Formats: sequence, structure tokens, C-alpha cells
Amino acid sequence: MIRYILFTFLVGFFINCTSKTKKNNLVAKNTTSETKINTDFRNSFFYPVEKKDKNPYELDIKLHSLNKDEYQLEIDVKLMPGSFFVSPNSKGDFKGKFRMDFKDKNNIDLIADLKETPLTVEVFDDHPYVNGKVNWVKENTVYKQKIKVKSKENFITTGVIRFVIEPRCTLEEIPFLLVYEHGKLVVKRDMC
Repeated sequence: MIRYILFTFLVGFFINCTSKTKKNNLVAKNTTSETKINTDFRNSFFYPVEKKDKNPYELDIKLHSLNKDEYQLEIDVKLMPGSFFVSPNSKGDFKGKFRMDFKDKNNIDLIADLKETPLTVEVFDDHPYVNGKVNWVKENTVYKQKIKVKSKENFITTGVIRFVIEPRCTLEEIPFLLVYEHGKLVVKRDMC
């Protein structure tokens, strides 16, 4: 009898504690080719957007050539109703701030800071996890980062966009590649 109760408890526990699955379809947009990141989430819990099975956001990445060695990476975040995240312009120490990181910056330089359009406004949030000033992104927003290529040799640099999407409170990680071949930089999907 104890074995049966223990077995039932463990089965129930493992069913409720299975990890959430994410399916990221990354598409990047170069001046000649188009890629779109579409996050497709199938979760067993409710989050307040128009439909339970609707993605909380879509992300497009574009790369524009400015001159011979300079490019502009553009990240277009389209939020679904009720979705939001912390702006990179927030002054607080938020672990889930929107950010973009590169594994290897030996072949590129990031020129200036990541630019946000439209700019967010700092507000006071009395939620227990914030309880202070924060810049919430609650509307469709575009981020732009200028990049200068330092190398004349072909290279691949891995990048990742990270942020916590609310109110679902999940860390989103969208990997991408900057590929420099034959004097041209393009952004591509990271299949890993």
C-alpha cells in the first residue's frame, strides 16, 4: 500500500514538474535576405494575452550596411497585448533586462550604446520584486546597435539576445550568428 501511494505521488510530481518547452524560429533580416525570429511557445499555464496559445512577442533581426566596415543591427520587438519586459535603459540591477551579448568581440567593435525607440519612461512599480523605479517596455520597440568590423579575414561571431518576458516570467534567449565572408557581414540563425 505504501509503495502504491509513493508511486502515485512521484508520478504526479514528475508530471507537474516537467520543463516547459520552447521552440524558437530565428530569422534574421539582411539588406538582401530576410530572417524572422518567431517564438512559438506551447505552455500549460495561462498568461494574460489575447489567446493562451499566442506568442507573447515576435522578434525580427535586420542588418544594414552603413559603409564598408560599419553595420547597424536592428532588433524589432513586437509585443502582444499584456506582455512587457525591462528596458536596457533601466537604472536598477534587474537580472532580466533586455540585453545583447557576443561571445567573441575580437573581430567586431560595438559602436556606442544600444539605442531604444521609442524611449521608455522611468516609473515607480510597487510590485514586491521591483519596489522601485523601472523602465518597462510595454509597446513595440526597435533596438539599434552599430557594429564595426575589425578583421579582413572571414569569421563567425555568436550573439544572443536575453530578456525576461512578463508576466510569464521566463528568460528568453535568442541566439544568432554574425557571419563575415568575402567582405560582407550577414546575420544568420544559430542552429544550436
